Amino acid sequence: MGKFVFAVLVAVASLVLVESLTCNSCLFSVLGFCVKPSTDNCLANVTQCYTTTLKFPTVTNFNGFGFYGCATDNTTCSIATNNSLLTVAYTFNNTCCQTDKCNTIAVSGATTTKMTFTAAILASVLGSML
Repeated sequence: MGKFVFAVLVAVASLVLVESLTCNSCLFSVLGFCVKPSTDNCLANVTQCYTTTLKFPTVTNFNGFGFYGCATDNTTCSIATNNSLLTVAYTFNNTCCQTDKCNTIAVSGATTTKMTFTAAILASVLGSML
């Protein structure tokens, strides 16, 4: 019985001592600003945070879109792609880092103004692409 209790205590202690990685999280970023920033405590087996950007180099004055969070699959880190969609060139980059909150995101101070401005710019960009 003593060995069983000791095994349970060791298992609980190991779970308590394991710290998970904390990453900045943003489901959608446009014009360099995150719409709804937060932080995520990653699962115990996740060792990296990711930053994904999607940019359109031919569209001037547009920083593109960004996505941030915990990298659940480390094989998707360090991917860079240049391609085109309906004759519009784009670049896709996915990078990872391994320390708490290493995937820095820009946070907007004036959300209502930014969202209105962002919607207008996005409509303009999408209209010019079609």
